[in-house]
Amino acid sequence: MSMSGNHFDNHDLSTANGVYCQYCGSTPAVRVDFRAHRGLVFAMQFRKLPGPFCRCCGLAVFRHMTGDSLVQGWWGPVSLIINPITVLLNVAVRSQVAALPPPLPGGRTRPMPPGRPLTRRWQMAGLVVPLAIASMVAAAAANGDWSTAHKNHTTYTLYP
Repeated sequence: MSMSGNHFDNHDLSTANGVYCQYCGSTPAVRVDFRAHRGLVFAMQFRKLPGPFCRCCGLAVFRHMTGDSLVQGWWGPVSLIINPITVLLNVAVRSQVAALPPPLPGGRTRPMPPGRPLTRRWQMAGLVVPLAIASMVAAAAANGDWSTAHKNHTTYTLYP
């Protein structure tokens, strides 16, 4: 059984782009920023985690930061508008990271394990609950015709 001593035999070295992941040191990587939003009743908190990221580390950071936003980002009136924008920005950045080939070995450390996809994590309930509440409010508003709701009530006047 003959084994080649070259660690890079099964990897396409032409994918190296000279940008290295700030977390594991692997290449190729892309310079992007992931964001998270935390909505509080009277305040908001914005978080940003700058890259560059390799594919594995970038997917791990995307899933973590976006999951945090899905759970923590809805709890303020202005956050109801800002949080969806934050999540959509992360989805756009994720596409850049996911387009990278697998990281080449030889970085400082191993790349972060990306873990389960976001759609299979418990944080997705943070998206389902606001959508369910919004659909209930919309249904109530559509069914509640205020002009006919008070027709059956008798109006009393104090003056003859």
